[in-house]
Amino acid sequence: MVLALVVAARAAFCQEVAIDAAAQAVLWEKIKPSVVWVQFSLGYDQGQAPVGCPWTTHCPVCGGMHGAETTAAYIHDERPLELLGFVLSTTQVLAPDPLIPARFIRGVTVRQGERGVAAHVVAYARERHAVFLELAAPLDGALPLSFDANRPPPYLYVGGMLKNARRTIAIQPVRQGVTISDRLPPGIPAMLSAAIFDTTGDAVGASMVDSLPVDGSWKGAPLSWPMVSTEELGRLRADLEQRAERGLLRVTLQFRSPAPGDRSRYLVDREDYPTRWGERPDAAEQNELGILVDARRVLVLAGLSRRRTGRLQSILVYPASGEPVPARFEGSLAHYGGVLATLDTPLAGALSLSGDDLAARRFNLLMGVTATVQGESRSFSVHPTRILWLRPGWQGQLYPALLERDNSTFVFDLNGDLLALPLAVRIPVALKRDPGMAPELDEGSRQLTTAAACLRDVLRDPAGHVNPANVPVAESDEERTAWLGVILQPLNPNLAAEHKVFHLTRDGQTGAIVSYVYPDSPAAQAGIKSGDILLRLHVEGQAVPLEVIARDYGGSGGGAFPWDSLDEMNDRGLEHLPAPWPPIQDDLTEALTEIGFGKKVKIELVSDGQAASRDTVITESPPHFESAPRYKSDSLGVTVRDLTFEVRRHLQIAADASGVIVAGIKSASKASVAGIRPYEIITHINGQPVRNVKEFEALAGQGTELRFAVKRLQRERQVKIRVDADPGTGRGGGTGAAPNAP
Repeated sequence: MVLALVVAARAAFCQEVAIDAAAQAVLWEKIKPSVVWVQFSLGYDQGQAPVGCPWTTHCPVCGGMHGAETTAAYIHDERPLELLGFVLSTTQVLAPDPLIPARFIRGVTVRQGERGVAAHVVAYARERHAVFLELAAPLDGALPLSFDANRPPPYLYVGGMLKNARRTIAIQPVRQGVTISDRLPPGIPAMLSAAIFDTTGDAVGASMVDSLPVDGSWKGAPLSWPMVSTEELGRLRADLEQRAERGLLRVTLQFRSPAPGDRSRYLVDREDYPTRWGERPDAAEQNELGILVDARRVLVLAGLSRRRTGRLQSILVYPASGEPVPARFEGSLAHYGGVLATLDTPLAGALSLSGDDLAARRFNLLMGVTATVQGESRSFSVHPTRILWLRPGWQGQLYPALLERDNSTFVFDLNGDLLALPLAVRIPVALKRDPGMAPELDEGSRQLTTAAACLRDVLRDPAGHVNPANVPVAESDEERTAWLGVILQPLNPNLAAEHKVFHLTRDGQTGAIVSYVYPDSPAAQAGIKSGDILLRLHVEGQAVPLEVIARDYGGSGGGAFPWDSLDEMNDRGLEHLPAPWPPIQDDLTEALTEIGFGKKVKIELVSDGQAASRDTVITESPPHFESAPRYKSDSLGVTVRDLTFEVRRHLQIAADASGVIVAGIKSASKASVAGIRPYEIITHINGQPVRNVKEFEALAGQGTELRFAVKRLQRERQVKIRVDADPGTGRGGGTGAAPNAP
């Protein structure tokens, strides 16, 4: 590679030093023998590549951010990671910390021009972003720096990086201005990875941080810095492995099966933040990591959605040794992706949570524990790490900008206290369902590494930090849902233009026309009427409004329901046949349910061509098709439900008319063979009216020959079915009439 020398005086910002061209050449020639390039050759370990972008720095030339390549890219390209280093002695070199676990480093070479010699890391700076390398042999032509803390100012930084694939050196003046932060002591802005010289080229000190103390204590030889040897690091690693073994535990969450019904066509039901992406939302068992936060409590790192939590049945915590310990659900964190659980039996080994501000720990040597759970196996990988950059996030909290890309790394200080953990901030409900906010759902914006100090606040007042709407519920309550009481027609660009709401609906992508308002519903009580255009909902306690987004649902809007061809359909087609009416449960009501009943809502809409608003409260809907009591007859192969308000409206059934609706037909069953089809109404059995599923269960169990009065829309017919008596009772077998019985 060609070596490029860049002297950046930045006269507009720094008036302290001015060096003419001749002086620049002399200065560089004096410094050049003490500057080397350190090459880290990387490789896979146990089938894994290093993750993240560990080497990201402020460019010493342009001030921007460079070097944000993934570490895996160096392996794929078969090229080393190159960092600038400085010769401290005939066999010692100072270099920036590559922030790559040692298990991925295949070798280290220190180069000066074409000459190179093998090296290895022997120590880590405690408070600077630096490592100390030991050379296998002296590097010919390299000249150790001699540091003199008494040299007077002005001073110059000498740093470098790869820029446009060229090894680039930058020389900049040390600015005399001071930066003052409300989190940190005053400091002098510094080039991150640089040695510091006077104008004659004599070494004064080195930075390896981005702010120097104003008292001049930064001056002197780097070999005098506090450091941790690789031997001491090994002891720290062994101690931390034991702490992790006792304090980071496998937790098994067990769930009941989802209630029957095909809600997938209705809902955008994302499971919020499982530790491992791809976890099936209908899985009966889920293994996650749990943090033992005290002897009786575990924080499970699983941000379950309301529906998933609603089906939670049991929690088992597996200690480092011994039998699993049952735990009781305490609450789902409202703002973080975690579940608090109380242990039936106390456990030893709780982790100590640090209350330190992450800003005060920048550049410090820390320890990372990458912990994973795969099935019933738990594994740990311990390695040194550092926090280089922070960015503000939710409610002004600070998040490490680099570590957050790894969703399984816990950060500890050298005392073994937990400093940061992979605890995601929950995405606002509005963003999860809004296609216009899709970029917000990228993993990189999930803020996966949260300061342990934030968790301490939660544990001090758990009741004030859990979501009362996100709790386990009885199966009969699983389909409880909020509602507005409207049927919505989706907008499109043509309709948006016709109604002059193009500019309010993202060109017709959001917003919906009210086609029907249920009497006495929240919408009716708020004064919403047919023809109004709902735009968005401003919900109490939610910073982001809910955009109203409607879509067509099967036979109700995506095409005419195939009433006339039901008899020709095979059993598989019947099993997946969508209901003919618009569902009460949709994306909007699901979002409102997740937020919680009782919250105040201001609805933004257009009514009679004028912008308007209406006030309401998130209210639970009356029983609807998905939540209605059901009965499954095993002998008949039919499932029926009570008639609910939306079914009666769509099928034009009077409120006092008897009947139950066929909710499902088992393939090749007696009911299927007899010609009974989904969404037909059974009004009578053997001449007796059937007003609900309890009456259906009682009448269907009487005798072995049953005559059903079946109604499809306005056409009625009689269907006879012979059933075998249950030997124990003389009645047809079935599954009880409890709501949503499996």
